[in-house]
Amino acid sequence: MRWMYLFFFGVLFCSRGDLPLPSIEVFFTRPSVVEGMPDSNIPHKKLIEFISGANHSIKMAAYQFNLFDMADLLIAKRRGGVSVEVVADFTESTTLLYEKLRREGVSIAPGNKNAIQHQKMIIVDDTSLWVGSGNFTYRGLWEHNNSFAIIRDETIVLLFIQEFEQMYYGLFSGRKIRRYSAHAQKNATVEIYFSPQYGRESYQRIVELIDEARKTIDYMIYAFTHKSIAAALVRAARRGVRVRGIHDNSFYKK
Repeated sequence: MRWMYLFFFGVLFCSRGDLPLPSIEVFFTRPSVVEGMPDSNIPHKKLIEFISGANHSIKMAAYQFNLFDMADLLIAKRRGGVSVEVVADFTESTTLLYEKLRREGVSIAPGNKNAIQHQKMIIVDDTSLWVGSGNFTYRGLWEHNNSFAIIRDETIVLLFIQEFEQMYYGLFSGRKIRRYSAHAQKNATVEIYFSPQYGRESYQRIVELIDEARKTIDYMIYAFTHKSIAAALVRAARRGVRVRGIHDNSFYKK
């Protein structure tokens, strides 16, 4: 049996066989579950636990950020001697919550003023990575459909550290150094692409994977405007592959 995960974070592709990947933990939001019910807040709970485990350093890149308990935890860690560094989206970097972090000595670098800083990741002690599609907001962790992963793998974490540090020191868009990784782990191959420096390669790889599909393709997407990927999905359906997609309602009608 052979199957594949595609996480559009970096982008990260994980093609695997029957052996487990204990270093990659995946979980999802459950917007339909009423707050307060068991398992209603798994991502939020996991996020707080993840940050709480930091002993030396926290590196965070965020688009939107409005979780007060998370901010309080970052401040507590900073007061306890943990290094806390943040790359914020330029337009979001002056919010009251960020100003609160600054007053407590948290180092915050504003993102690219000409584009969105859309990455959402946290690196703890340079050994563990939180990455996902959801913002660090109540809606991102509770109300929106999002997926997240905690990854503990030296090679993968190092690539995200390098990506973080480029942005932290002001390298964006075409100034970024191109870094790519594809390496085997047990019975799996993990491929990582960062945009925009690997934007073309990442969508070409997505098209290749769609063209290789023989039985099924299932996907969920928020914004979907890429004609080459759409054409590849049509080709797959026409050759007999079962293609099923879930689109956000606001984009589905466009």
